[in-house]
Amino acid sequence: MTVIAHKAGHIGPRIASDTGLNTQINGRTRAGRRYHDLSSQLIADLATPPSEAQMSLIRRAATLSVWCESADAEMAKGRTIDIGLYTTTANTLRRLLTDLGLSVTTRQKPPPAASYFQTRKEASA
Repeated sequence: MTVIAHKAGHIGPRIASDTGLNTQINGRTRAGRRYHDLSSQLIADLATPPSEAQMSLIRRAATLSVWCESADAEMAKGRTIDIGLYTTTANTLRRLLTDLGLSVTTRQKPPPAASYFQTRKEASA
């Protein structure tokens, strides 16, 4: 555990792990490693260093992602999953990612090559 110097106006020491992630997660399990990987990737996807509120959302999003991936694996094995719980969890995850500013955006499909070359030909004429 590392004690980080506290900010102006902050009462008491701020305590965090070296990664800022939950130290109670067992990083030796597959789920624990995936949790840490997802958390690290979400942190990297932010434009700025995350605030404590954002870190809380990141931890929740990583947990829900790991849970959904586990449910996906169960379904792929032919096992029954609670689709209501799965849908609720996936929607909650989507909302968390949106709150973090990490919502998925669809990429525009590039124009067909013939259309592209026609536009270039017209522009140069």
